[in-house]
Parts: sequence; C-alpha cells; structure tokens
Amino acid sequence: MLQYVIQPDLIKLAYSTNPFSPMNCRELASLGRLCTDIDIEQDPYVIKLRSNPATRDSRELRKALTTRKTYCMDQLQKLYRKALNIFTELGAWPLEFYMRACIQKFVAGASSGSIDFDAIDDAEKIYLKNLLARIEIPADSASPIEDDLNVTPKVQRLIDFLVEEQDENFRGLVFVQTRVEVAVLAQLLSRHVQTKERLIVSTFVGASTSNNRKFDIGELVDVKNQKNTLDDLRNGRSNLVITTTALEEGIDVSACNAVVCFERPQVMNLKSFIQRRGRARKSSSKFVLMFEEGSYCTVLSTWQQLETEMIETYMDDMRCLQEIQGLEAIEEGDREFCVESTGCVPFYSPLRYLFTLRFLSCLFDVPFPLLQQFTKFSDDLFLTRPLA
Repeated sequence: MLQYVIQPDLIKLAYSTNPFSPMNCRELASLGRLCTDIDIEQDPYVIKLRSNPATRDSRELRKALTTRKTYCMDQLQKLYRKALNIFTELGAWPLEFYMRACIQKFVAGASSGSIDFDAIDDAEKIYLKNLLARIEIPADSASPIEDDLNVTPKVQRLIDFLVEEQDENFRGLVFVQTRVEVAVLAQLLSRHVQTKERLIVSTFVGASTSNNRKFDIGELVDVKNQKNTLDDLRNGRSNLVITTTALEEGIDVSACNAVVCFERPQVMNLKSFIQRRGRARKSSSKFVLMFEEGSYCTVLSTWQQLETEMIETYMDDMRCLQEIQGLEAIEEGDREFCVESTGCVPFYSPLRYLFTLRFLSCLFDVPFPLLQQFTKFSDDLFLTRPLA
C-alpha cells in the first residue's frame, strides 16, 4: 500500500527574527493604556450592581471591583491579546487592519442591530463604543502593501515562497494557529502587491456548535462566507485557503501542491504533522515547516522517528496477519506436530498459538513481535496429550 502513497518534499523555510517591538507600536500602546486606565466604577455592570439595593453589597460587586472582570473589560483585554499576537506574527499593517476592522464591525453592528449581542444591554454597547473611539488608529489606505516594511520577516518569507510556487495549477493550504490570523492573513495576501494578482485567497475555520457562544469583539471570520470555500478550491475559483486545525481531518479537501505550517512546529503534534502532510497529495508537492533562523526544532526529528516506528510496526503486523491467514488455509487434520522426545503433540495448534499471542498482546499492551520472540514452540510451552 505504501508504494501508492505520494510523499511530499519536506521544505524548511527559515525566517529572520522580527525586528519590531510592541513597545514602539502606537496602536498597541493606545489600546494598552485604555485597558489599564479605565475607571472600573464607570463600567455599566458595576453601576448596575451599585444601583440595585439587593446587589449593592453583593459578592458579585466585590469580585468585579477586585478582579476588574466585567464584560466590557474582558472584551478590551481579549482584543489587546489578539492584537499583540497579530503584530508579533504578521506585522504593523496587519495590526492596523485588524483593529480598524474590529472597531468598525462593532460600531456598525451596535448601531444597526445587525449583530446578535446576546445579553449585552444598551449601556454596555454605548460604553464600549465610546471606549473604542479613543484608540488611535491611522485612516485606512486603499493602496496595496508595496513593501516588506509593514509585515514581519516571517510573512515576507511566506509570500516569497508562494510567489515562487504559484502557477496556473497551483493549489495550497496555509495552516495558522488562530481564527484571527486566518482573517487577517487572508486580507494581507489579497492586498499585497506581490500576491494580489497571483493568489485567490479564501478562508476556512471550524464552526462552533455551542448555543452559549457570546459575541466577541475580536472575531472577524464569518463562517457563513465559507460555505463554498472547498468547492471553489476544487474548481479553481480559488487557489489558496488559509485555515486552522479545522482542515486537518474529516473534510474532503482537494489535493494540494503546497501545504504550509505557518505556526511554530512546537505547537503541533505528530497527529497534526501526519494529517497536514497528507493534504499535499499531488505529485511533486511540498510540505513546508517554518522556523526562525538560529533555532533548531528537535520535535521534527522526533516526529519522523515515531512515524518510522509506526510504519515498521504496521509492516510487522501485516506480516503476522499474512502468516495467520496462511495457517487458516490449512485444515486442522492435515498437519500435526509431535514432540519426538515424549511422543506427545501440543494441545494448542500453531493457529491457536498465534491467536493467543495476539490476544495477550492487546490485553497487556505488549508489542506482538516482542511477545512472539519470547514465546517460541517448546516441549514445556504447551499442555500436551499423548498420541493414541
């Protein structure tokens, strides 16, 4: 079977360290100050608790004041963490786009009622809207990204690779770690001067089935827009999909020329490594892992060693199965084993012997070949019965 499996070329893309510091980012600094300088007493949730005699001295109020955990604060802190990750992984322009898009989506949804805010009351909507208006973000530019000064070296290395590989038959997947990166990286590649005419980018993320999922100000991906993503990839209407672990397994994906793991290999496991690589099924396809220059990832060699051991175990099991199937074809009475020194025959036939070892192997979690090695046919291994 293995001879029919197409193994893609393993490519290691090295990128230089990000030279930009979050400390020098005006947008992040503005959002960070907002999170730390907010007067918790002005939060609508705290005001609501204080105004109600039943909750004026409640445990809920004391907890909110001590931990600063309210819906509005939680949304701002989540937005900051996601924005920091975008800046670190993707760069300055992606950060500006992300924060601007989140704020515009929230303000438009709060004004028109087009977003389901669950249990958020009007006071919290207005409060958040006013807070977000205080964040310093440059006006959106309609011009494409024309150089690598606005993106991280990691993103630029990805762009260079995609440009080199792209042709009329190109189909690719890029795996990232978060849903936010899916949305922002897709926008970046659709607008960057090097890729906007070469790549038709779409997105795919997992759809939550929970009815308790609340509105998240930092969420940009709309799962309603990905209904045709996989069909578009198969039919050539798009040639690159940005995704998360949602496309690792269980969904039929067109065979790809290139599969890129954008996140650090340390966040993956052997299962992800094998499943993602299996998406690169076209001939001469490439499976790409991205590393920071100067770093050596031992996990890759560990995966390859474990995979080799898995294949060897599988082949050993196949040989044992073939041996058992060969013995099954022999009728019980056609052959009988006799111990010459005692004149007895084994009570267990070889077929029963192999089945017994297989059962013990599963029961005690002992590798079958190892168990077989230490339990050979011998005079004292089996109960015997004398020949008639």
